[in-house]
Amino acid sequence: MLKHLPIISLILIACLVLVACTPSQAISKVQAVVTAVEIALPLILVAGSAAGAPITPELQQRIVGYVRAVDVALDQTATEMQSGDPAALQAAKITGFFSAAAAPNLTGAPANVVAAVQSISAAVQAFLEAYGKPSFAIAAAAASAPSKPVKLSGADKKALRDIQAKVRAQAAQLAR
Repeated sequence: MLKHLPIISLILIACLVLVACTPSQAISKVQAVVTAVEIALPLILVAGSAAGAPITPELQQRIVGYVRAVDVALDQTATEMQSGDPAALQAAKITGFFSAAAAPNLTGAPANVVAAVQSISAAVQAFLEAYGKPSFAIAAAAASAPSKPVKLSGADKKALRDIQAKVRAQAAQLAR
């Protein structure tokens, strides 16, 4: 995923600058990532001590580190989406937030843990690619275009605050 980060950044910038997607649509995709983490978290937390197919402490640490990185990126994303920054700047920052959230090598992990981590990774990828696939020329032109501040509705602001509350609760579970 990291090797595609510059391309994904340009796509995200193009979308936001060209208003191809609304803040509500982006928030919906962020909520999908939060939901994927919520569903996966119980499996991930017990995987290291599960009877039958426990995983090594090192692998457990990598998996938990990945989920933490996703949670941090989600929290930063929710904050940035509320900042009022121009769309292009938001897109660049948000893409950068997720650059630290590279899914770990899952060799040796039980199938249910692999599926849980892959569901998070797929939701992150869907969020970053949610804005379509415009041509590189359009993306480059959009990246250099001036951009207006992003305005959010009251419902969007509330949704982002709810996302942050969920993400922080997930982070607290991981810290235990």
